[in-house]
Amino acid sequence: MKTYDDSRIDTLIWQAIAESDCPEDFRRYLRHKPEGAARLEEAMERLIALDDADAEGTPRYPEAVAAIRALAGQGGATAQFHMGKLHGLGWCDDGQQAMEKWYRLAILQNEARSMINLANAFEQGTNVEKNADAAVALYRAAAELGEPMAHTRLASLHLAGETIEKDAAQAYEHLLQAWEAGHATAGYWLSVLHARGDAVARDQELAADWLRQAAERGCDEAAMRLGRKAEFGGDGAARDIAAAEAWYRLGSERGDLECQTSLGMLLLRGEGIPKNGAEAVRWLKRAAVLEYPPAQRALGMAYHWGVDVVRNKAFARKWLSRAALQNEPRGLFLLGWACQTGVGIEADIDKAIAWFRKAADKGSAEAQHRLGRCHLSGTGVEKDFAEAALWVSRAAEQGLPEAEHTIGEMFLFGDGVETDAGEASKWFLAAAEKGLADAQYALGVLYDEGRGLARNPEEAGKWIRKAAEGGHEDARRWLAAHGADQAPPPSPAAQPVP
Repeated sequence: MKTYDDSRIDTLIWQAIAESDCPEDFRRYLRHKPEGAARLEEAMERLIALDDADAEGTPRYPEAVAAIRALAGQGGATAQFHMGKLHGLGWCDDGQQAMEKWYRLAILQNEARSMINLANAFEQGTNVEKNADAAVALYRAAAELGEPMAHTRLASLHLAGETIEKDAAQAYEHLLQAWEAGHATAGYWLSVLHARGDAVARDQELAADWLRQAAERGCDEAAMRLGRKAEFGGDGAARDIAAAEAWYRLGSERGDLECQTSLGMLLLRGEGIPKNGAEAVRWLKRAAVLEYPPAQRALGMAYHWGVDVVRNKAFARKWLSRAALQNEPRGLFLLGWACQTGVGIEADIDKAIAWFRKAADKGSAEAQHRLGRCHLSGTGVEKDFAEAALWVSRAAEQGLPEAEHTIGEMFLFGDGVETDAGEASKWFLAAAEKGLADAQYALGVLYDEGRGLARNPEEAGKWIRKAAEGGHEDARRWLAAHGADQAPPPSPAAQPVP
């Protein structure tokens, strides 16, 4: 694998931030991540400690940028590359074309990473005008210098067939060259080609082998995919939680945020592996302090529920708020839920409605359903069946079982529609088949009473027992009142973590 010497850059940055009490300095160091960075673990420890303390020190990273700029101005190609990268990250502003200018200076000295980054910018139109031809030319120049990432990018362009001729065989050759030069991601795409049968014979065993090799060599996307497959099964493979943990752990130890989040959630649930809340929080926090919304949500919910973790409503609020501030739909919904239920603060239905609306507008089915329920009951807003139907229907169209159950209730009780137990039963069935205990109980009661469908004691008992097994207390009482065998008590499973 082609390597680069960023040791001088690394030293300049650390000299500037070593005594900093500003968490953003260490967050930027971890994101900047110079090649061979020597203090990544120390930076993570400092970041977590400062973040836990809600520190707000004076940023010192601008001092590091100034030192790198001075070195770049003296003609250092490596420093020029990093100046281009810093502009791309949005951490300095030397003018509209500064990123391209710095990369161009480095390219004159055959700095291949600058070719890759500028080519990618031309592809995406990031801080420059889109220019597909310029991107291809830069990738080819970098490939000639032995940069394996260039071969992988050229392969992707050949597979897409939009910028250059669609040619799966040529893509395969580029990927082999990238793999032989040490680029782990090329192995991931070789796996994809063998799985699809593009340019090569379709071979699922060989595809799996390439995926494994890619993960072991350093491709975190491959590790994540293997972890997901092991955790959830599929393609005829049985679930293997221990294997999922191993793959997630591999990516986590290399710093992949998605793997860290998945490993943390696996350890929180303790399904098939020992539950370990302390380790789960450690992995989730490493991703959360780098502003990864799924980790922030999971960490917030873990602190809320106290799932093998010390319950802390203030921490729950902090992390749910951080996720919401990134304008990510699920984070916005959870902050609304926190405001409605009083997680870490006094409950505030007006704020809750505002967050629900923001999340609903961004497509969150949970927020759409919660907003619809508020309009249905007049909680925090005027009672409005039409508005309720709008939002609940949007959530149901996304397959949310809670929304399907709510529509069933609207038909059952005639809320904004004509009472129709038969139509209600259809919606309850849809939600019940997805495992929603409320819907299972409601459907069972309709079967028991013969409302909207033919009376059927066997079906009634079946669905109500399912609801009881899911922890539905009314269902358990119904079984007791009807002399039916009691369903086993629900297992003390972990509370839901998003």
